[in-house]
Amino acid sequence: MLFLGIFIMGWATYFYLRVNLGAGPRDGLMEVLVKKSNMPVWLIRSIIEGSVLIIRYFLGGP
Repeated sequence: MLFLGIFIMGWATYFYLRVNLGAGPRDGLMEVLVKKSNMPVWLIRSIIEGSVLIIRYFLGGP
């Protein structure tokens, strides 16, 4: 069962990377904010992830 799961995840990752879907919404937002604000990537990424964490908490997420 473990090997089947690893095999399926490997193929899924291959197909995801192969079609060049690009960055996700948070990655795209991070790129725009870094270019507009000239702040370091780590700070922008931390702010985005922290705000997502706070929003998830107040919405009752895990």
